[in-house]
Amino acid sequence: MNLTQWYAISLAAIAVLLILYRIGSISSAFLIARFQVLALRHLVYPLFVQRRYWTGVTRLQGFLVGAYLGINGFCMGLGVKTTSDVISRAGIMASVNLIPLFLGGRTNALANFIGISIHSYYIAHHWIGRVVIIQSLLHVTFVLAAGQPWTFNSSQISGISAVSALSLLLITSLFFLRRLMFEVFLKIHFLLAFIVVVALLEHVSHLGLTRSMFPIIALSLWSFNAIMRWGKIIYYNFGGVGHSLTPQADIFHFYDDSKTRTVSAIRLTVLLRRPMKINPGQYMYLFLSDMGVRRRFQAHPFVIAWWDDSLKATKVSFLIEPSNGLTSKLIGRGSLRSVVMDGPYGKDLRLDNFETVILVAKGIGIAGIIPYVRSLTYRRVNKDKNYDSYRRGLITRKIDLYWVLEDNCQEDWISDWLVDLQMRDSEKLILNCTCFYPRKMTKPPPIVEDPHWRFVYQQQAIPIIEGFITKQVQRSAGKSKVAVCGTSGFTHILRNIVIQTLKEYKDVEFAEVEYQPHGVHHIHSRVTSKNWDQIEIEATNLPSQLTSRERYLQRSQLGDTASSTYFKQKLARKLESNKDRLVEWRPGASNHLSTLEQRGEKADNVQGRDKINVREIV
Repeated sequence: MNLTQWYAISLAAIAVLLILYRIGSISSAFLIARFQVLALRHLVYPLFVQRRYWTGVTRLQGFLVGAYLGINGFCMGLGVKTTSDVISRAGIMASVNLIPLFLGGRTNALANFIGISIHSYYIAHHWIGRVVIIQSLLHVTFVLAAGQPWTFNSSQISGISAVSALSLLLITSLFFLRRLMFEVFLKIHFLLAFIVVVALLEHVSHLGLTRSMFPIIALSLWSFNAIMRWGKIIYYNFGGVGHSLTPQADIFHFYDDSKTRTVSAIRLTVLLRRPMKINPGQYMYLFLSDMGVRRRFQAHPFVIAWWDDSLKATKVSFLIEPSNGLTSKLIGRGSLRSVVMDGPYGKDLRLDNFETVILVAKGIGIAGIIPYVRSLTYRRVNKDKNYDSYRRGLITRKIDLYWVLEDNCQEDWISDWLVDLQMRDSEKLILNCTCFYPRKMTKPPPIVEDPHWRFVYQQQAIPIIEGFITKQVQRSAGKSKVAVCGTSGFTHILRNIVIQTLKEYKDVEFAEVEYQPHGVHHIHSRVTSKNWDQIEIEATNLPSQLTSRERYLQRSQLGDTASSTYFKQKLARKLESNKDRLVEWRPGASNHLSTLEQRGEKADNVQGRDKINVREIV
């Protein structure tokens, strides 16, 4: 064949390859989309184990745990013929599995960089630890069964020490013991883990570098993680602007409407020493230095509910529902002199990649949802050219927020933030908000109602929310995502709603935010008459304290746009007019709410979820 024939064959081959590529891409896209929906419905979203506390274990997570156990069992048995083989294989496998455990028992910089959620990280840590303990006990059992003489040399003593420490780790890690003495458990857990790796290094030191490298890698990984963590802590907490003149953190108390004046929630607002970039879904570990010597070295995670500037935050707020332990100690305080922060950590759900975002919260779960509302709304309505990079990549056209209040007093927790969001989205570009109250209220809602901001009395909110979700997914021009934050039972119901919706509509996804309430509602009344007035004054004077603090720091730009001063002045006037109602309820106000029946928005059959007929939210 001459050159022209080769040229013709080449062109024909290229054309055939392009056609095959196009056919393959279309068919693969169809198969992937079909497989993705099936995987979401039957593997990723359904729960394998539903727990009372924290979130449940999905089928996918259960499958991965089962695969991990199966692989370890296969590696333990493959090629094993003698007792010596079992001893050697179990010891090596335990040493290898020990390495990822030394990333730490909580989330860290490396796991955060990879994008592992805190819930998945905990599951992996727990099961890897159990496998290490089983393999170590198997190693010791076969050593004892082999009848080797005891000379009590350093190798035998260190081996017994390592296994003993692992056994104590297993006992102290039992769920009821962790809940009984969690802070003590953390210290004991860390000490025993350190004993294990040091004893293991001594136990295998005489076998050469091939065996010693596993505990060395574990120690190196732990050291690297510790250096990265403490370097970040030192940079953000012990540099920049000092805090010698005024408190670094202010504590604002919210009360219910009972005669006992119980504290329903606490807002902890911390001024940062150095500005930092905050993303929705992130949380921090806080060391509260004013809480005594014993609690000074205890770090507690709190989700970041609000921050002042989208690019470089100088002030962050945490919404906390008091529980037993450290949070109950915050009830009797109005400020904190010093707060050391470790973070931020957390996995962003990337809701900006969806045209329609549906956010559902129950009770204190709003603390995990409101950051996403803030971020998406600010990015959508911000027209400042300096924030072009902040808006880049946002395709969200509509946000629907549904908040199921467990008590009417919870409205006060975020009333000023709702006012800010309403003013930001004054043109009604993106945000719709519906709050469901468990009983009729005796005072007006925090903001003026309109078709985009609705406050309704409805005890059975879930059927209504299900109807709204179905309508919004049906009307969405692109992909939709439902994100939920609430108790495990509430989240499970919303999960099933999305799974059922996937049977008819394919472009909808489900996600849980990393912060999940435990499902036990705590209301504390540990405020005595002796210190009540003092706390009330501190709460009332919070805006002035922060203003003086900001003047001292000379922060000239705390807002997101050039018009942020206008928003802040308008918000300050609103807060000034509502100052009394933020501190405690003022009964006797006109009842501004009505039921769904009175508004003509009652579902045809609240119990039958297939027959929901609600007015569309524009």
